[in-house]
Amino acid sequence: MHLQVNKKNKIFFYFILFVLFTTINNHNFYELKNKIFKINSIEIYGLKDKDKIQVIEKFSYLLGKNLLFLDNNKISYEMEKLEYLENYKIIKKYPTSINIYADYTNIIAKTFIGGNMSYLASNGKFINNPSLSIPKFIPNIYGKFDPKDYFSFVEILKKNKFQPNEITEFFYFDSKRWDIKTREDIIIKFPSTDLDQYVNIAKLLIKNNNEKKIIDLRVSNQVIITNE
Repeated sequence: MHLQVNKKNKIFFYFILFVLFTTINNHNFYELKNKIFKINSIEIYGLKDKDKIQVIEKFSYLLGKNLLFLDNNKISYEMEKLEYLENYKIIKKYPTSINIYADYTNIIAKTFIGGNMSYLASNGKFINNPSLSIPKFIPNIYGKFDPKDYFSFVEILKKNKFQPNEITEFFYFDSKRWDIKTREDIIIKFPSTDLDQYVNIAKLLIKNNNEKKIIDLRVSNQVIITNE
């Protein structure tokens, strides 16, 4: 997510500055640059019409401002507030335009935190009322968790051959550990450390016998299996 100026625009920009500096005095330059580089259009690409309107309204205050002195940090800060975006790119198009290219994020899970339901998106943000399409299958996540911890745990699961659609529920605990429930209704209780090792053990146990109902790996050097 960033703001950039493409090569062609840079060449044009520096050429204009060269001409201005070599042909007019400072006072006239100040007045002229405010006219030449005044923002008169904001173009949005990659979003639906209603979202384009929202972005344009959000940045309508830029119209009439000087493109040379665009506050990159402020624009990025405002873009980050749009929870439905995954990536965006803002390009200064000299002399008078701003182009914004954006991609939607994806809903990847339904979350239940403190009795409140929301959705987790692939951009790591919680979304309460998504206008985005919701996949037919997404897992439920229970407990107050940091999305970074969830993404890290999922990567470990994938590394050990757990497919995302194998898991229907995730449970996060204050002790910073996870339980999961598979499509075969097998509950696996993981410890808070050495996850890579124990995820691999869990996968091997399921592969050898999928009739197990609970696999408890929380105690070091022990595997507790319940078939009820």
